[in-house]
Amino acid sequence: MATLTDLNPVIMTAIDRLQYRATVGDVAAQSGLNVSIAEQGILALAAQTGAQMQVTESGDIAYTFPRDFRSTLQAKYWQLKLQAWWESVSGTLFWLVRVLFGCSLFVVLFAILAVGFIMITTMNSNDDNSRDSGGGFGGGFGGSNGGNSYNPGFGGWFIWSGDWLSFGGPKPHDDGKQLSFLETIFSFVFGDGDPNRNLENRRWETVAQRIVQSGGAVVAEQLTPYLDVPLNKFDTDEDQYILPVLVRFNGAPQVTDEGQLIYTFPELQKTVQKTLRDDRTYSIPDYLEEKRWKLSLGNPTLVTYAAMIGGLILILSLWFTGILPGSVPAPAGILRSISIGALSYSGFYLGLPTLRWLIQGQKNSKIAARNSDRSKRARQLNTPNEVLQKKIIQSKTFQQRLRIDQQPIAYDTNREMLDQDLEQKDKLDAEWQKRLDNRS
Repeated sequence: MATLTDLNPVIMTAIDRLQYRATVGDVAAQSGLNVSIAEQGILALAAQTGAQMQVTESGDIAYTFPRDFRSTLQAKYWQLKLQAWWESVSGTLFWLVRVLFGCSLFVVLFAILAVGFIMITTMNSNDDNSRDSGGGFGGGFGGSNGGNSYNPGFGGWFIWSGDWLSFGGPKPHDDGKQLSFLETIFSFVFGDGDPNRNLENRRWETVAQRIVQSGGAVVAEQLTPYLDVPLNKFDTDEDQYILPVLVRFNGAPQVTDEGQLIYTFPELQKTVQKTLRDDRTYSIPDYLEEKRWKLSLGNPTLVTYAAMIGGLILILSLWFTGILPGSVPAPAGILRSISIGALSYSGFYLGLPTLRWLIQGQKNSKIAARNSDRSKRARQLNTPNEVLQKKIIQSKTFQQRLRIDQQPIAYDTNREMLDQDLEQKDKLDAEWQKRLDNRS
């Protein structure tokens, strides 16, 4: 009896893409899963959802799932219903977290501006009192102290000049994919996650699709542009890197008369799909390209604004904590506490993306090298030498695409068992009669 742990969400997604009718090979090719895992998963899903099966006389099986199979599963398992609910609300919750963090930047900005405003007001008041009394303290932002004068507009320039609150920038696209400014602030600090977090899924799905496109028979050079081959190892035997592919998709090597290796994948040759993929616009890339890390996926103009605001808070907090030369520290108490808090915030706000930028630079250099290597292998395949060209031609003799739904059906769960038994009996009688006629 299949349990909840046997239900693989990747297989469910593959079934949706395959329009609810598939073989094990179809699911493996669509998802990039190991063939044995795909087989176990599709059997478990079929048992839980009442899927129909068609078994050919050769023993191959095609599965047809009800279009509402997800609703059937959610009715059986409250965990799946809870998961579906979480998926519907998690996007909103994460958006709210990003927006709240973006708002925190403005809270800190207004707090440090308020410190400056209070200090300016206090110092101006002190200046007025000093002039009324004929002398006294004349420092602050607008006077002199013992002849040591400084630019009274230094702090005020950062506070009041410039159009800091006009964060217009390009408007988001109608598709809603462009980040708002508040989301960009979060993206600038924390990034947007690993751009290659689904790299392995892309790798194996592409490898499987390449095999299917080639009729289930390929040579090693057709697959190495998608695999992790050591950089610049063009002088080595590429067949040694194919073993993971053979294990994953139940492949087997075939030796031609000239001693060349061709790899066949019988499970990926069996299908009920009319085309390689339902999405007609889908094209298999020439090589597996890793995406480069980016500091932020937000609009560059908005990212610049976000960095400028962080820089403004940093300078003002350094000024009001007395760290900058000639600066005016805020008096002890709430104003000093706000200044120190703003300094800590701005240090984190600007320090984390700076650290990420340095690390990402190293990662991107390695990614560029791997992409370049895979690209060279793809170009080598597109302009093959005589030996490689002959291998590819020989592999075509092993290629085939077996449509299960066009084969003689021995058993169909959608039909009455008695009718199928009678049909099978008639087939056996006819076969025995044919053998008897041949003997006579």
